[in-house]
Amino acid sequence: MSQEFKNFLAAERARNIFAFGLLRPDNPIGWIADNPYGLNFSSHTVTFSTTPTFNASSGFDQRIVLTADAVANNIQYLGIDTVPAGISLSIRIEQDGTGNHKFKLPPNLLIDPSYAISPDPGMVTRFDLVSNSNLQMWECLAPPVIYPAS
Repeated sequence: MSQEFKNFLAAERARNIFAFGLLRPDNPIGWIADNPYGLNFSSHTVTFSTTPTFNASSGFDQRIVLTADAVANNIQYLGIDTVPAGISLSIRIEQDGTGNHKFKLPPNLLIDPSYAISPDPGMVTRFDLVSNSNLQMWECLAPPVIYPAS
């Protein structure tokens, strides 16, 4: 893979991470395009069930639309519960037009207990997570972001 192509991929994947204008033109940024874990940077819609499983290897951005209460769920990677190091994951939980559906957060999620999903119809709650292989948990990086579904 040429350095120019790596720079292009890096700009596409990380355009919102930091200002590329702050880098010198001769500074290679191809390391951002390197993908040592074979990560899937695409979006993935999780089929609703009362016990959904989010498989982080299916895509960086996971989305589920709640049509009823989700009483238990789990986050996996490659179909197993073992948590690898340094994997980023975004989970978007969307209320349907009825709203007020409950969503039990996964047991392998390290999160502030005050964080909750919006019960309002048509609202999305997004959690940005990173894996911690030492703790074998997914950590929530910041408070959830809540916004209207588009």
